[in-house]
Amino acid sequence: NHTAFGDQGILQLPGFPRHRASLRLGWFVFGRRDQPPQQSSLVIWAQGRLTSSFYLDRLNNMSEEARFTLAAGVDLRNVRGWTCGLQVNNLTNKRNAVDALQYPLPGIHVQGHCRYRFSF
Repeated sequence: NHTAFGDQGILQLPGFPRHRASLRLGWFVFGRRDQPPQQSSLVIWAQGRLTSSFYLDRLNNMSEEARFTLAAGVDLRNVRGWTCGLQVNNLTNKRNAVDALQYPLPGIHVQGHCRYRFSF
């Protein structure tokens, strides 16, 4: 008995794809990546993410197809250690994908974030 990958009787963990790859490109509108934290910066970025197909159940009977998603966003870092940004996910607006629990993934959606960096 051979599975699709040639392993004898070895089942894959559900919800875990064998391969994931991503590429993120950013453009610094002002500021630099290696600058000291006393300077502000604004970054516009785009990211592509490729995920291979994966099984949805323990017996490897149901699977989800491979998918490619796009995201874009903007991050603003100020001089006091705060970084805030917005990102738009699933720019391809693919609505027929599901997660490992078989819930449908949202179409295009926006998320915001803020984080504070401090040092001792």
